Amino acid sequence: VVFQNYSISGTSLAYVASLETEKGACFVNRYAQMDSSADAVIVMGGTNDNAVPLGAWNSVDTSTFYGALNVLIPGLLNTYSGKPILFCTMMQTKSGFSENTADPKAMLTTTAATATMTRQLRAEAIKAKCRQYGVPCLDLYHTSGISGADSAGIYYRTSDALHPSSLGMQRLAAAIGHALTELFCLLP
Repeated sequence: VVFQNYSISGTSLAYVASLETEKGACFVNRYAQMDSSADAVIVMGGTNDNAVPLGAWNSVDTSTFYGALNVLIPGLLNTYSGKPILFCTMMQTKSGFSENTADPKAMLTTTAATATMTRQLRAEAIKAKCRQYGVPCLDLYHTSGISGADSAGIYYRTSDALHPSSLGMQRLAAAIGHALTELFCLLP
């Protein structure tokens, strides 16, 4: 198995002009440059979209979260027709467990299209768009076990509330590997 990594640290899923010039092209602006002969695609993003407005459900404005997903997901489905595509939500920050709302789906529907969203609501938006397009989504936000609830913070880098430690990366790799095995039968 050969893996091609197209990730660029610090980039966003939606178009954010400042990140585009500082870090590199956002997901929605770079997916078309990926190798179209890939056997499967894994997308994990949304972490750096904290200043991106939600947007309207059917928008194709790539500077909004829904708009970017409404361009990215169909674009991937067309480019990789018949091939497995897996979206993953981002994991929680170290304090994420204390910031979560009781009913994020209700919060998402009441959030104004122009409002920016918490990480939890971005995860809900990714899941909702994946359901709409029939694309599998691994909910790492809610099921990875990485939430900062462990007082030692063992799943995060030392003095970092966002990036996973080696142990955190192992946990994410296990969850993604399991999803690949279950959803795509790529692993024995």
